[in-house]
Amino acid sequence: MPDGVMMVTTHRPEEAVSALGRVPNSVRAVVLIVEPSSGRWSRSPELSELAYSVLASEPPSILLAAGGGSIPAELSEAFDLCFFDGEAVIDSSERILSASEAAKKGLINLAAPFEEARRAAMETAATIASLAPLAVKAAKQSVREGSRLELRSGLELENRLFSTLFGSEDMREGTAAFLEKRTPVFRGE
Repeated sequence: MPDGVMMVTTHRPEEAVSALGRVPNSVRAVVLIVEPSSGRWSRSPELSELAYSVLASEPPSILLAAGGGSIPAELSEAFDLCFFDGEAVIDSSERILSASEAAKKGLINLAAPFEEARRAAMETAATIASLAPLAVKAAKQSVREGSRLELRSGLELENRLFSTLFGSEDMREGTAAFLEKRTPVFRGE
């Protein structure tokens, strides 16, 4: 398991909610592996609570749907990134989409055989965990909030977040590491 990555495998939404409630500060990315064919992943209060927990979590969250079955669209929309086993489907209120259809429409990041999807999810999580935590947090905030704003307000949000990052210790560490040709050690300060 890469440093800074927490992987949770679960069969039920309430297990995932519990795990997300106990994410240590050292975790910079969460990969949640769900097996929808073996649990209750239909629309339910537990599923709504899980979607809320994912949206409220600070580290970026990656959904890895495994083992076929159906993932409600409301759940996949709560995650920052989604990687699906080629057998899984998204169940929207309008229709059911195969993983490959969902990937073509940009609703998920990847539809592939499970091992390939798992490898891609873990590599992505490791990459996120290696980045400056304040920058990752700002990027997540920018995407989440900015997507609901008019262009001018979105650019103001981006400028405000950039200004905050520019004065951080992590920015100084990143610059020093680049100039010294070494790997930066980010502390989230």
